[in-house]
Amino acid sequence: ASEEFHAHHDFTIMPNGNILAIAWEAKSPQEALAAGRKPELIPKAGVWPDKIVEIQPEGSRSGKIVWEWHIWDHLIQDHDRTKANYGDPAAHPELLDINVGDPLPPMIPEDSMNMLIKQGRRWRNQTPENMGSDIYHVNAIKYNAALDQIAFSSPDVSEIFIIDHST
Repeated sequence: ASEEFHAHHDFTIMPNGNILAIAWEAKSPQEALAAGRKPELIPKAGVWPDKIVEIQPEGSRSGKIVWEWHIWDHLIQDHDRTKANYGDPAAHPELLDINVGDPLPPMIPEDSMNMLIKQGRRWRNQTPENMGSDIYHVNAIKYNAALDQIAFSSPDVSEIFIIDHST
């Protein structure tokens, strides 16, 4: 984990011993706006599109990333005609709409956040500034070695995706 990315939810071991993991990839509010996200859907902390990384273990406590796939590279939006990724999301099921999701919840004060923490109702990395940052919430991943495909799911958009690992 770093300020730029953070592994979360799930991983799977490939037959070659490498690890496929889901990670958030931090994008600033300016980057989200430049990609066509509606301003009213951009939290103060920016957005966290997911990526999938393949990690080749090195020793017992480290590894190197040998392959990556980024949702950020597969976006479409119908909000801003001036952006290169402008189009009809319904006509492009191979792309993800950057403007999916619920409206941002109202920003809550720090004392209210502290109350959620005390009640055990706050998720691990939730802050007043990042409510709504996790746009797709990818949370499960599986590898099909016979077809060299990766399946992952997003309950927030009610989708299961299959991507070709060989690309």
